[in-house]
Amino acid sequence: MRPTIIILLLFAFFNETKSQIIKVWEISEGLVAPESVVYDSESNLLYVSNYTRSMANGSTYADCFVSKVDLNGQIIDREWISNLSSPTGLFLKDSLLYIVERFGVAVYDVKNDKMSKRHHIIHDGFINDVAVDNEQNIYVTDSGSEILYRIKENEVSNWIVSDSIANANGISFIDNMIYIGVNRDNFLKSIDPKTKQISKISYLGEGNIDGIKKREDELIISLYTKGLRLLKKNGKTIELLNTESTGLHCTDFEYISDLDMLVVPSLYDNKLIAYKFKKKQEKKEE
Repeated sequence: MRPTIIILLLFAFFNETKSQIIKVWEISEGLVAPESVVYDSESNLLYVSNYTRSMANGSTYADCFVSKVDLNGQIIDREWISNLSSPTGLFLKDSLLYIVERFGVAVYDVKNDKMSKRHHIIHDGFINDVAVDNEQNIYVTDSGSEILYRIKENEVSNWIVSDSIANANGISFIDNMIYIGVNRDNFLKSIDPKTKQISKISYLGEGNIDGIKKREDELIISLYTKGLRLLKKNGKTIELLNTESTGLHCTDFEYISDLDMLVVPSLYDNKLIAYKFKKKQEKKEE
């Protein structure tokens, strides 16, 4: 292939990836190690977990919190839910906010503004993210083991123990399937909750697969130290955001379909950044 053709192809590729999203706002003060964010369509607010610091540095239940943030990037209630233990993954379903703590999963009743219950998980790893299926079963990943936990009718079990899901982080329940980011082999995988069958979806390379969200017939995936990727229906992966040179981190983000907006926590930068997908006409004008 001629050098000129290679340059043109590279230019077209990078032009495509750079034109997909634009930043619309950023919070750079007030949050402390934001790790996960979810959108509540009822209140039109975002809920953000503040990891604050690791347990190794002396974190206790009284140290950490979940914040309320509006869609313009204003912190409404910094310590809305307090007394949490270094919270990471969040999942919102039927007005219940599921919060992964170091010792299990806290369930917060959003409508009544009170803690509903806490599920204790005995583990030796690092429980990280959470998803809930249509039958209210709770699934919790462990980034330091080969276990996927399930909480069914208040009972915790080692639902799957397999090297195929070792060091998993991100998890999401989409179209009656569980999607999970497995960082032992850097594959996005699916799990059939009825049969426990594990299938490979896409190899994403190094970067620690964190957030997983659906956008139309595509999947958006965050890689902790690399940025954001768009996995198209045909299997092609497009880079939405490259953070390797910026030092930013992409943890468990939210996608708001009505606004075509991404809200991305950058953990140790103490930032929460919102991006919108550009409309097709905007891309053509460029």
